Amino acid sequence: MARNDSTIADETGAYEDWVEIHNEGGAALDLGGMFLTDDAAEPTRWAFPAGTSIPAGGHLLVWCDKDPQDGPLHTNFKLSGSGETIALFDRLENGNGLVDAREFGPQTTDVSEGRRCDGCPEWRFFSAPTPGSPNRELSGAGGGVPARPVLESIAPNPFNPQTTIKFHTPAGQQVQLAVYDAAGRRVTVLMDGWAPAGWHEVVWEGRDAHGGAVASGVYQVRLESGATVIWRKLTLLK
Repeated sequence: MARNDSTIADETGAYEDWVEIHNEGGAALDLGGMFLTDDAAEPTRWAFPAGTSIPAGGHLLVWCDKDPQDGPLHTNFKLSGSGETIALFDRLENGNGLVDAREFGPQTTDVSEGRRCDGCPEWRFFSAPTPGSPNRELSGAGGGVPARPVLESIAPNPFNPQTTIKFHTPAGQQVQLAVYDAAGRRVTVLMDGWAPAGWHEVVWEGRDAHGGAVASGVYQVRLESGATVIWRKLTLLK
């Protein structure tokens, strides 16, 4: 989470950026000597202290707050709310190779991005984050309904030939959902009008405003709901 205003506080009482790592294996995972970074060109940016481990099926919360003096699991870098990449690299004696990485786009305050469930391949956005606990999907029926607009998921992503965009409006309001290309030009408007409170799904078939098929590449989905504007990246592969 790169924009944490109220989800969880660290040992000092501050609301800082955080990353959660899950061990889906059947044995404890030793992270000591491995590295976490937000710059692939600097793969040894921050090292996990010796003895750092995650029990089988467990979760580890790391504070990306640029305050290493606050504790052993506080990194020397912060996350960018505008989007970047977070990466895990192996120990030097193992070749310092890339273990895992996640590129994320612009973030919404107090909304986390993670796997739909622990070990699932799909990634989603969570307006009720569960740091230190298993990820769980929100539902339109139940206590997990978000209190602010959320662009929850674009799946599949990358996609071909179509993808489904899921978003939530906490109250009936004017909504515009549009797609832009990498140069910032609007490609098409998928929805423009009044939307009732609740969950909504819109399908994009990879076509522009005139019905023509668009080229493969990176696009941005823009959700404007009331006074809130959210951007998410998606990729069309052909």
